[in-house]
Amino acid sequence: MKRAMLWLLLLCLTGALAGCGHATAVAPAPTETAAAEAAPGSSEQVIDAPRLGFHFALPEQYENARGTLNWSARYVSAGVQEIALDYYAVAQEQRSAYTDFLTAYSEAIRSGTQLPEAPDPAWLSGWEYGNLFLLYAINGNRGEEELLAALWDTDRVSAEAFASLEELGTDGSSRFFLGQLALPADELDAYRENMGEFYVEFEALRADKESFLSAATLREPQWPHTLAVGGTIEYEAADLDGTPRRSADIFAEAKVTMINLWATWCPPCKAELPELGAMAKEFEAKGCRIIGVCLDADSDSVAATARSILSDAGADYLNLRAAGNVGQVFPTEVVPVTLFVDSSGRILTEPIEGAYPDTYRQTLEEALALVG
Repeated sequence: MKRAMLWLLLLCLTGALAGCGHATAVAPAPTETAAAEAAPGSSEQVIDAPRLGFHFALPEQYENARGTLNWSARYVSAGVQEIALDYYAVAQEQRSAYTDFLTAYSEAIRSGTQLPEAPDPAWLSGWEYGNLFLLYAINGNRGEEELLAALWDTDRVSAEAFASLEELGTDGSSRFFLGQLALPADELDAYRENMGEFYVEFEALRADKESFLSAATLREPQWPHTLAVGGTIEYEAADLDGTPRRSADIFAEAKVTMINLWATWCPPCKAELPELGAMAKEFEAKGCRIIGVCLDADSDSVAATARSILSDAGADYLNLRAAGNVGQVFPTEVVPVTLFVDSSGRILTEPIEGAYPDTYRQTLEEALALVG
């Protein structure tokens, strides 16, 4: 039941580069396509994620929720998107530091000034939480069996993990499903005890499926699917020192290039940089290279911050700034995300969401085998 979501308290913001996501050691990024226009608990909150096919104006009963509601949006795999709503047994007034940070971050994005440092979210790890609802969009007129296969492949989530999964309807070539994760029967008493007085509210919100669905508009996702296996990455941008670079030239220098999408404000991104620096040296002899794309380095000040972070981590491989079309080239909804391409920029494997250095190593070896 407990998916690791320590870094997911940040909400999506209008005007930046990526959206919210959830996975072990994954941080959500502010986005132009998944925007929360008010804090959780406000009846005026709007979640607008056209790339994922979802739009919400939250129902009124969420306005006075005592616990903390956390939205996240993510790309599961090619043609499969998810919106999740989770409930934390922690009072919303304890989130003031995050509310202040989100406001400051949004202002910094708009004004081009130095981005504020994110507050440490480790305190959240001590609080019980549970899933309220999951909404899925799957394209190609595929159904429940294909959706479960995609979830099992990426998350090891089987049909038994769901208390319910039901089809809501279609729009265009996409079908929509509503799911709820099953409460852990063997841990339910401890779960109730850990949630304490919040459990009653959690159960009431979880049971009110009709109000939740009344707040949702489901439309054909606008996701461009450029990160699907077989797609090609083409990217022109300056590196962190301001030197213009072309992806075609970069990729031609190696059999396989690992592209790590990260941000200076993202704790999991920064935590894995020392390991990536070591991997860059380790795999160089095998014909592989690692590059980074710093998604918030769209100004000289943030580029300088990124250089400092990389230097401290010993990650001295090439890093690029975010270009004006980064949302189209890398339409990811979480960071970090890691891609593997051949010498022509062709994507060889499914993107890896989250900070998983051991998985990177394994995938690099698999990618090398693919290119021969």
